[in-house]
Amino acid sequence: MTAADRHGVARFVIVSTDKAVRPTNIMDRKGGPVTVTHKDVTRYFMSISEAAQLILQAGVMAEGGEIFILEMGEPVKIADMARDLIRLSGKEPDKDIEIVFTGLREGEKLYEELITEGEGIIRTEHDKIMVLKGAENDLENY
Repeated sequence: MTAADRHGVARFVIVSTDKAVRPTNIMDRKGGPVTVTHKDVTRYFMSISEAAQLILQAGVMAEGGEIFILEMGEPVKIADMARDLIRLSGKEPDKDIEIVFTGLREGEKLYEELITEGEGIIRTEHDKIMVLKGAENDLENY
């Protein structure tokens, strides 16, 4: 942000995802077993191209200090996704490749919360972008 300010960049977008840095696991299909933390755990997914388009759109819409929240669609049950991926590899779940439920790790949630009740989220002209207007940021105070 300091470099952008120093060079007169009019606007930039900071993207945050809790899974992009230091992922705690990977999906690997080397014969199993496939581990899933809990039978009911769900997560949101978005294609790279969809995410890129929404981020660019948010950058165009930005006036300064907003927090944009992208509509992520319906959450996916990880156990169902694991079964689908096993089938796509030509195997049968729980027959050819076992699915093992390991239990939630400390601090891990069954489901992701994109927004919480009462945050004052406002819809925008784009049907997949919502905004939470933040306080004006003054970079000189940092």
